[in-house]
Amino acid sequence: MELGGVGCLTTEMLSARSLKDENARRSPYLLRTAIETPLSYQLLASTPEEIAQGVAAVVRFGADSVDMNFGCPAPDIRKRGGGSKLMENRDRARELVAAARRATDGPLT
Repeated sequence: MELGGVGCLTTEMLSARSLKDENARRSPYLLRTAIETPLSYQLLASTPEEIAQGVAAVVRFGADSVDMNFGCPAPDIRKRGGGSKLMENRDRARELVAAARRATDGPLT
């Protein structure tokens, strides 16, 4: 089956912290088919260490690009310092972007 007009697919928001324990061949969050390309993995993180670890994991899984979630307004996500909470601390946001960039030279949004 072909999908016309789709330029890039994006996963649901994934916890960067949890990815180190995921198996790309069994995880319902990471399973993909050959036609699901290019695929961008959307990651949620609140620390540079989490994002670096998550980016490294999805690069191993064959990510075509990585999207950092800086916009989720969910109260639970914001309480943990992620999503839109990052926009309240530009220095922290810069640290996350820098850590993600060090973990991949591929497309990063």
